[in-house]
Amino acid sequence: MNEDIYTEFGKELNLFDNTDLSDHIKREASKVICLGMIYGLSNYGIVRQLSSLGIDVDESHDFRQSFYDICPELREGQYRTLKYAHAVNGIYTISGRFRQIKFTSNDYDNLLSRNNRIALNTVIQGACGDIMRIVLNKVEKEIEPRYKEYGFALLSTIHDEINISIPKSESLFNEILKEIISIITKPIDQLQDLRFGCSVSIGESWGALSPINI
Repeated sequence: MNEDIYTEFGKELNLFDNTDLSDHIKREASKVICLGMIYGLSNYGIVRQLSSLGIDVDESHDFRQSFYDICPELREGQYRTLKYAHAVNGIYTISGRFRQIKFTSNDYDNLLSRNNRIALNTVIQGACGDIMRIVLNKVEKEIEPRYKEYGFALLSTIHDEINISIPKSESLFNEILKEIISIITKPIDQLQDLRFGCSVSIGESWGALSPINI
């Protein structure tokens, strides 16, 4: 299936059906709402991010309720997460890192209080951080020392992307690429043996990248 998840999500919730917004804007707005729900964004947070569309708090609340109606498992999972977080005064990420959170009496009755949103966000964003940290450490320790003299370098990370410089030599390029893909896609024991896929784009500069088949 090649459907875009945010476009399909917006259609299922009937978001912005009675508007003349472009498909691109509808998709971006649906993305804000979808990720906001998962990351624990408040109704006011959604309003701020969609301010250019004139969304108000009542509409944001309605979007949230529609989301929960379609995905009741999300609300149930969030309540389970918060019940545990309140019991231990914090939350663990998938790799076992603990983030302490000082909950207050207000947090027990308000799903979207600041501390509760921190806890929910930490589960998701903390897992993303764990994944990137572990993969980067493996690349730095296992690959960079052997290929640095040939021009290999870790340049930067952007969200879930790793930007690297690889020698132009076709044999070295293929060798290094194969090793990096292996690091990313093989089970990671620190993350309960989870497996991840990856995509690769190459080019002479960041603005000239093109995807390749791997």
